[in-house]
Amino acid sequence: MAEKYSFGIDAGTPLIKSVIFNLASQEFGSGSQKVEIDSSGPTWMHQGMHAVWAATAVITKHTIVNAGINAADIGLACPTGNEDGAWMLDASRNPIVPSLPWNHRRAANIVA
Repeated sequence: MAEKYSFGIDAGTPLIKSVIFNLASQEFGSGSQKVEIDSSGPTWMHQGMHAVWAATAVITKHTIVNAGINAADIGLACPTGNEDGAWMLDASRNPIVPSLPWNHRRAANIVA
């Protein structure tokens, strides 16, 4: 039977980070991919949801290749993500607007 691995990925701001461990907690591969944050004003922060997804796909493949393992041997996937923010989708699950990550402060003067 092939060795099993756990794969962790964190969709953070502004980096997508990933790591692969075997079940004995030995690291086999890791990586990170930057995702641009658009700042159209001093307190306005946005991220393109398609860009976040594309970076997640790139770093997932990179980490698996870097680890030198077969993806089918990953027995556990542990995704984490932005602790808060707004990711608005329409009925077809397409982005309505760019995401508003945790550091978007447009309403700071209202809630302060």
